Parts: sequence; structure tokens; C-alpha cells
Amino acid sequence: MAVIWRTSEGEKEYVTPSGWPLTKKARELAEKFDSILAKKMNEVKKELRKQGYFKMKPGLSRYHLLGKALRVLDDLELLSKCDPDRENIWRALYDYVPKLAPRKMPASEARTVGKRNFFLNSYRLGQLSKDSLKKMGTWSNWQDIYMVFAGNPRLWEDWERLLSWILKRSSKNGKIDRSKLRETLKVVRKAVGKRTKVKRDTTVLTDAELYGLLDAKANVN
Repeated sequence: MAVIWRTSEGEKEYVTPSGWPLTKKARELAEKFDSILAKKMNEVKKELRKQGYFKMKPGLSRYHLLGKALRVLDDLELLSKCDPDRENIWRALYDYVPKLAPRKMPASEARTVGKRNFFLNSYRLGQLSKDSLKKMGTWSNWQDIYMVFAGNPRLWEDWERLLSWILKRSSKNGKIDRSKLRETLKVVRKAVGKRTKVKRDTTVLTDAELYGLLDAKANVN
């Protein structure tokens, strides 16, 4: 299992999940996946160009379009073999389609493979419905919400219901009120935990139980 990254000099670097030893088979699969991914991302770039991506202003609509396009990764069979937990694929995208990102790849490796990675952020944004996107209002609002989920990856398992409550609780006249959003996100952290310390698995709760829990925490604040 490995994904190919490229150094600033263009040399290949074989990156394995969690630093596992690189085997001959993993190297061969990485080479094959590299060719497939390069072709696929080139197709994505061409399609986005047709849709006017490069003429759009930076922000929610533009990166939502990108996020939807990145769903093609879900259909790549070799991804599960080369990067099963998707630890390194997002960093690799900077090598194939750097112009899709608003700026050059950050120097910090931790940033490019971690929760702040632009492509991963956009991929998650692309999962939102148009209605949720409209309520979101601004990229800054999305960033605040995204970082709560990214800081505790297990929350993605129930992201649709949690996001629905966040948007409803933070809305004012159909759009998010930033001050209300900050208070709402504090409630979510308090109710389900933050970072890797999840207090409870919300997926086992019914809608009534989940929203009741969140409402109760909100009323306490």
C-alpha cells in the first residue's frame, strides 16, 4: 500500500499508510495508481474548465463544484488498496492538479496530509446539498463548521444530522448568523466531545434523541 508524492525537484516519493514498510507489490500498485490518478485528475480539470471553475470567484460555490468533481475518487478501486484510510491521497492531488487550489501547496507536510488540506476540505464541502450551501452563506462559516468535524473525524459518520441541527440553530433570516454559529459549535463540542475524545456515538441515537440531546445542551448554556 502506497501513494506517490513528488518532491519539489520532481522526484517520486512512495508514501505508505502510517509509515508502513514499502513492499515490491505496494510499489508496483502505487505506480499503476499514479498513472490512473494522473489521467483521472486531468479529466476532472478539463470538465471543471468547461463548467467555468477557473472564472468563478474563490468561495463556497467554486469549491463546492470542485468537491463534487472529486467524488470520482470514490470510484477508483485501487484507492482502497493504495491508501485505504485516505491518509495521503489529498496531498498527492497537489502534484496532479495544483492549479485547482487557490494557492501553492503549504510547506508544512502535516498541513497537507491533515485536516486543513484544501482538497479534502473541498471534497467534504461537495457533499452538501444546494440548500445547505445556500444557508451556509460564506466560506468562513463553512471553515468554522468543517474544523469541528475535522478535529474529530468520527463526527463525519453522522455529519448530515449534525449539520442540519447546526444550520437550523445558527440561522437568522434564512442564513447563518456568525455569532450564533460560534455558540452553536460550542454546544456541539460540549455534547459529543472534541478532538479525538468522543463522548458518545451519535449514530445509534434516533433523530428525537440526538436533537433532544443537542437542544438540552444548548439550553444549559
